[in-house]
Amino acid sequence: MVFISLFQTDVGYSILEFHCIIHQQALCAKSGLTSLDNVMAVVTKTLNLISSQALNKRKFGALLDEVNSVYNGLLMYNNVRWLSRGNVFQRFVDCLEEIRLFLQNKGKIEQYPQLLDVMWLSKLMFFTDMPMFQ
Repeated sequence: MVFISLFQTDVGYSILEFHCIIHQQALCAKSGLTSLDNVMAVVTKTLNLISSQALNKRKFGALLDEVNSVYNGLLMYNNVRWLSRGNVFQRFVDCLEEIRLFLQNKGKIEQYPQLLDVMWLSKLMFFTDMPMFQ
């Protein structure tokens, strides 16, 4: 635990501590649900901007083709099919650079400061890697 306290003072923000890797899912369920809601809200808002208008969807698809992405679009999240959350997170993470570039070209990147925030991105990556969402 000494390493963690030294690391916290060096980094400058609080770190979630757990003594056993087995407990990470329980800790996530206990303290991470508000973070999950925040991450999901930003991901959904971004996906809706890109996918809700046909022109934006075509332009984003063209951008993915231009950068030779393995994907041709983004997945939409559906509350009814909550198991799709992991797939949505994974595709969002895989296309994150393209999403940033698209929003920058549209002049809307400042409406999504979370996409440049290291803390928010670490939460996104954490939830993407959680086995319960895969």
